[in-house]
Amino acid sequence: MKRLLLVFMMIFSMVYAGTAVAGEPSSEPILKLNTKMHTSSIWRIDMDTQGYYLVTASDDKSVMVWNAKTGEYLKTLRPPIDKGNEGRVYSSAISKDGRFVAASGWTGWDWHAQCSVYIFNTSSGEMVARVTGLDSVVYDLEFSPDGKFLAATMGRNGAKIISTANWTVTASLTGYSDQSHCAAFDKKGNLVTSSFDGHLRLYDSSFQLQKDVLVQGGKKPYGLAFSPDGKKIALGYQDSPRVQVFDASSLELLYEPDIAGVDNGKNFLNTVCWSKDGKQLYAGGYYMIYVNGKWWSHMRRWEKEGKGKFKDFPLCLNTCWDIKTLTDDSFVFSGYYPDFGRFDRDGKQLYYKSSEVFSFADNDKSKLKISDDGFTIGFAPYSGAAYTFSLRERQLLEKQANFPASVTSRGGITITDWLNSTAPRLNGTQLSFLEKYERCISADISSDGGTIVFSADYSIYGLDANGTQKWKITAPGTVWSVNIADGREVFAATYSDGTVRWHRLSDGRELLALFVTNDGKRWVLWTPSGHYDSSPGGQDLIGWHVNEGTDRTASFYPAGRFASTTYRPDIGTYILDLLDVDLALQKSGESRGITDTGRKNILQSLPPTVTILSPENGATMTSALVQIQVLIKTPENDPVTEIRTLVNGRPSGEDVRGIMIRPRSKAGEPHTLKITIPEGECEISILAKNSMGYSEPATVRIIYGRVTTSGDDEFLIKPKLYILAIGVSNYNDENLRLRYPSKDAKDFTELMAKQKGALYRDVVTNLITDEKATRDSILEGLEWIQTETTSKDVAMIFIAGHGMNDNNGHLYFLPADVIVEKLKRTGLPTEEISRTVAAIAGKVIYFMDTCHSGNMTVARRGGDIDLTQALNELSSAENGAIVFCSSSGKQYSLESEKWGNGAFTKALLEGLSGKADYVGKNKITINQLDLYLSERVKELTNGKQTPVTAKPETVRDFTIVIKK
Repeated sequence: MKRLLLVFMMIFSMVYAGTAVAGEPSSEPILKLNTKMHTSSIWRIDMDTQGYYLVTASDDKSVMVWNAKTGEYLKTLRPPIDKGNEGRVYSSAISKDGRFVAASGWTGWDWHAQCSVYIFNTSSGEMVARVTGLDSVVYDLEFSPDGKFLAATMGRNGAKIISTANWTVTASLTGYSDQSHCAAFDKKGNLVTSSFDGHLRLYDSSFQLQKDVLVQGGKKPYGLAFSPDGKKIALGYQDSPRVQVFDASSLELLYEPDIAGVDNGKNFLNTVCWSKDGKQLYAGGYYMIYVNGKWWSHMRRWEKEGKGKFKDFPLCLNTCWDIKTLTDDSFVFSGYYPDFGRFDRDGKQLYYKSSEVFSFADNDKSKLKISDDGFTIGFAPYSGAAYTFSLRERQLLEKQANFPASVTSRGGITITDWLNSTAPRLNGTQLSFLEKYERCISADISSDGGTIVFSADYSIYGLDANGTQKWKITAPGTVWSVNIADGREVFAATYSDGTVRWHRLSDGRELLALFVTNDGKRWVLWTPSGHYDSSPGGQDLIGWHVNEGTDRTASFYPAGRFASTTYRPDIGTYILDLLDVDLALQKSGESRGITDTGRKNILQSLPPTVTILSPENGATMTSALVQIQVLIKTPENDPVTEIRTLVNGRPSGEDVRGIMIRPRSKAGEPHTLKITIPEGECEISILAKNSMGYSEPATVRIIYGRVTTSGDDEFLIKPKLYILAIGVSNYNDENLRLRYPSKDAKDFTELMAKQKGALYRDVVTNLITDEKATRDSILEGLEWIQTETTSKDVAMIFIAGHGMNDNNGHLYFLPADVIVEKLKRTGLPTEEISRTVAAIAGKVIYFMDTCHSGNMTVARRGGDIDLTQALNELSSAENGAIVFCSSSGKQYSLESEKWGNGAFTKALLEGLSGKADYVGKNKITINQLDLYLSERVKELTNGKQTPVTAKPETVRDFTIVIKK
C-alpha cells in the first residue's frame, strides 16, 4: 500500500513542480511493446449499457476495447504519446450507447501545460474530438446516464463537466485541496465525487454543490457508487479497509459493512459497486489471501445492502482499481498486475485476462543472474518457472541459471537500508542521490568495487565507491533488480514492463532489451534503435508508435514490417562484444552484406495502415454480399497498389490490384469494398500494400445466416483435405543422407488418410520422397495443391529433410538433387512455398521437420540455420499459413532408431492420433496440437529440441482431427 501512495505523491509532485511545454507531439517514431493485453496497471474499466463493449485504461499509454461477453480483444486505441509520463492513461469511459470512448490521464500536459480528454469512435478507433482546457491530470471519467455529460475528476482543482453535444467544458467543480480520483452519477444525473482532501461532495443534475462533508473512514476517500435506487452511496478508501454507506441526500453515514479479516493494517478496500437490485454490495482493493499456490487479492460481497453476512472471492493478482456491474448482474474488474475479468454475482469466474508480461516485483533479488561475460542471463518472475537466455545461442530455455546473484557487500563496501528505502546507506553513511519520494529497489557492487548500481522507481544510478554519483538514467518504469557481470562492463536489469535489459556499466546506457511472453513461447530481443532478433512469431511483440498530431489517433507499425532492414539475428553477440550499438550495427550489416546500417528513419519506410469504418464488429448481415468501408493511410509519395481481402484468414478472391491510391490528406482516404461471405460467423480482414509492403490487417467479425450453437468449431460442411508430403532421406550427396525423413512423410500421410469420412469428406494425398523429391517435382507438387484446394477445403504441406540458409540468411529446403555449392539454383527457397501458401484458397497448415542433425559438415557451410525469418513470412497475415516447425534457434532436429522417426514427427503422429485431446472431446485443434508438440518434443529430446508454432492473428483456432 505504501508503494501505491508513494507513486501518487511522485506523480502529483512532478506535475506541479513545473512544466517544460514542448508544444506538439513528437513525430519521431517511439518503440513500444505490442501485446494483445496491457503491459502495465489497468486503472479503469467500463462498459456500454448493452454490455457489448468493455474498455480499459492503462499506464502503458493505451486504451483497449474488448468483447464484454467473452473478453476477446478487439482493438487498441492509441492516443498521442511521448517519452516519460506523457500519454499515460489513468481514466477511460464508454458512452452509454457504445459509440464513443473517452480517455485521459497525463494526456497533453507536457505539450500544453493542460491535459486533454481524447474522444474515439469505438468501432473505427479513430479520434473524433479532443477536449482541452483541463488544468491537471485526469483520474476518472464518467458519462451521465442520459449521455449528455462527461465528468472528469482531476489531480487538482476538482473536476470538469464536459458537454457531449460539442465536447467542450461547460462547468468547473472547484474548492478541492487534493486529488480527486472518482466520480459517480445516479439515475437522475446527480453527481458525487471523492477527494484525497477527505471530502465527499454531492452535486445536483445542474452541477450545483448540495452537500460537502468531511468523512472519517480514512484519509484518502477513493471509490464511489450510487445504489441502483439512488438512495445510498458506498465509499471505499485508498488508505483504509473500511467501507462506508451514506445517505445519498444528506451524506449522513448510515452504516459500515463488516470488515473482519481485512483490517490487519495492510489491506484496503478502495473500489465499490452494487448488484443491480441493490441487495448486495461489493468491494475490492488490496486484500491478499493465499489460494492454490498464489496470493490473490479478494473481493468481499455483503448481503442485505452491506449490512448482512459476507463472502470473499479471489479476484486479481494485486490491487483491484475498479469494479463495475453489468446488466446481467455480473461484474467486471481491473487491476494493478495488470489483469481484468468478469465474474457472476456469486463470484464465479466467467473469464480472466492477465498480462503476457512477467512480473519481477519481488524482494528476492537473487532471481536475476548474469554470466561473467554477460552473454547469458537467468531470470524468474515473482511466481513461476526460471528461464535462461543465451545471446550466443539465441535460445531461451526453461531452466535455472547458476551464475552469481547481486551482492550488497564486497571489497570493503557495504550497502544497508536499501530495500524499498528512500535513504540507503553506504558503510553506514546515508546517501542522498534519490529523487523526492523515490525508493531504492535493488543494488549491486561491481567485482572491482569501482561502481555501485542502484535501481529505483523510475531511475538507475551509478555511484563510485565513495557514494558520488557517476551517472543516472531515466527508466520507463520501476527497475526491480540489477546484476553486474563480473567479467564484462555490463549489467542486467529487470523492469516493471516485463523486460530484461543489458546496460553499459560505464554510463548506464541501454544496449539491449529482451521481452519474453509469460508462457515462455515467444521472445524478442532489440536495440534502442529497433534492430531486433526474435523467436518465430515474436517479431511483432514490439513496434513503432507514430504520432499523427494532437487531434488524431496515432499509427502503429509492428517491427516485423521492417524486417528487411531491422531483423538482425546476430545483433546481440556483436553488441556484447563491442559494447557499442552503432559499431555493432555496422558489423552486423557487413556480415549480412548490407551496405547501410539499417538506421534509416522509420518514417521513410512506412507501409499503409487500414481502418474498417463499417460494418461494426458483431454486426448481422442480411446478404452474403457485404460492403466494407475502410480508411487507408499511406505516405503521400508511396501510393497503395493493392488491397487484399481475407475471409477467415484466407483469400476471398476479391482483391483489388492495379490501383494507385494516394491520400488526399494525412487523415487518409475512405474506400468501399464488396466481399462475399459464407454462412455463419466469419472474420473479414483487409490489408493494403505499397512499395514498403503490406499493412497490418484490419479485422471485423460479422454474422450472416445460420450460426452453429453447439459450442464446437467444426466445419459446417465437411471439407476435402489435400496433403502434399515431402521427405528426403537419400540425398545424392552422401554427406547429407538421413534415416527417417521419407518415413516421416509416409507415416504422416497414412495417419491423416484415416480422417476420410470423419472430419473430411475425402483425403487426397501426394507423397514425394527420396530420389523423386527433386526441385522440379516439389515445385509441381506445390502447383498441384494450390490448384486443387478450394476455399472450402484444407491444405496440409509436410516437409522433412535438410534446411539451409544462404549467406544472406534466406532459408532453402534441400531437394534430393541439391548441389550445396549451387544452392540458389538447385535448392528450394521458402519464398516459393510462401507464394504457394498465399495463393491457396482454403486453410493451410504447414509442418516443417527440417534442419535434421546428421553429417552436417557440408550444410553448415551456409552458416547457422535460422528458421525465424521464413516462419514469420509464411505465417504473416498476407500469406496466412499455420506453421508447425520442428526446432528453434540454432537447434537441429533429432532423429533416433528408438522413435523410428524424427522427434518432431514422432510427437506429431502421437498428438494427431489422440494424445493431444486434452479436453476429452474426441477432437484435436490447432492450439491443442501446439501444446502437445511443445511438451512432448522437449520430453523426447531431454530439452535439446524445442518446436515452435507460428499462427496468423487472422486465423482462429479450429479442429484438424477427429478421433475415431
